[in-house]
Amino acid sequence: MSESTRVFKACISCKTRKRKCDGGTPRCSYCAARNAECIYEAVRRTRGPGKKKSEVQALQELSGDDPAILGHSSTLNPRNPSLEDRNIENKTTLPSSTNTDSTNTQISLQNRLPLFPDFLLQGTFSDNLKTYRKTISESLPTRGFTPLMPLQISRRLIQNSFTEIMAEHQLLDIPTILGHLEAQNSSDPLAPGDNPARWALVNAVIALAARFKIALGSESAFSDIVRGYYDNATRVLPELILQDPCLLSVQALLAMAMFARQVSDIQAFVMLASNASKQLEMMNLRSDGVVGLEESGQYEQVYGLAYRFDGDITKILGTGVVDFEVVRT
Repeated sequence: MSESTRVFKACISCKTRKRKCDGGTPRCSYCAARNAECIYEAVRRTRGPGKKKSEVQALQELSGDDPAILGHSSTLNPRNPSLEDRNIENKTTLPSSTNTDSTNTQISLQNRLPLFPDFLLQGTFSDNLKTYRKTISESLPTRGFTPLMPLQISRRLIQNSFTEIMAEHQLLDIPTILGHLEAQNSSDPLAPGDNPARWALVNAVIALAARFKIALGSESAFSDIVRGYYDNATRVLPELILQDPCLLSVQALLAMAMFARQVSDIQAFVMLASNASKQLEMMNLRSDGVVGLEESGQYEQVYGLAYRFDGDITKILGTGVVDFEVVRT
């Protein structure tokens, strides 16, 4: 046997001993040297891989109900004897049929897969883009903010309930929140304007103040008013979270977390307090460490409250038990 001959089947003896077999007949060299019986297993003939079901389904989806395309796919099956005979008898007409089927397939694909979306067509793109921009600009003001109370009423409400609001969580002092309230009323009492953090803080504090001053047993009658101002604050959450962190945005997030804690909205409380802590961490990384005396006191207050809320979140996530003591007058 030449050296270039490749052995595809080893005898049973060589296979058992894991020896290289030269495939000699009637006995390989190893079995002949040992005067042993040399037996080869019968070569099994196997079928080629059949057409996968997914390929057939894909071809049927492309061809649809077109009999020409279905006929072309049927001729690909070598197990159909009647079609084989017909193809042998009509060899001269096969190229023409193939061209027709190919054309039909291309037409079918073009109908199913448009090359260019109508939105981007040269003649209509400018008009479509203007319409799309108009739709976006009209949808932005429709967030449905509740207008702020008249300044005299909201100031009196906060002054009369501030002690109860901050009895458990000292977030800021009353001159600071009243200053933000007056600035927001002067700027825009109907919408956040260019300062969503101030808008969120003012509305969250108004919601807290209104909730504390509602008489026991009358909560349901005035819940829509309280909820309206809280929703004013939460509707600008994307701006608070995505903008650069600042002291005002942290105060707004913590004020909303205070309200969520009061109404036992645990999911909102965890989300709001966690974002406030993350913003404080980001501010630490960017800060040069120099702040004014007034801001220093406010930073101390937000750090203390954020630290306390972090402890509450740890208990909630660790035990799943919520035990918030709500302070009401």
